[in-house]
Amino acid sequence: MKHEYDKERLAIDLVTHRRGRLMQTLREAGKEIGVSYSVVQKAETRLPLSERSFLKICAWLGSEPGVYKKETE
Repeated sequence: MKHEYDKERLAIDLVTHRRGRLMQTLREAGKEIGVSYSVVQKAETRLPLSERSFLKICAWLGSEPGVYKKETE
């Protein structure tokens, strides 16, 4: 079984609940998260992320990674 994450939900949380509310630029959010601005952009446009980046974004959102995990066969 392969583990993936719900990119749509992560993007919605990232844009609406955090970056949008704080009115941060991609660069500001990336710096706060500890990733490049392009990683934030990838998350927001639902592109694949490395596990490391995914975990950093989850920590920044204050969310458990399991919230976004989904199992596929």
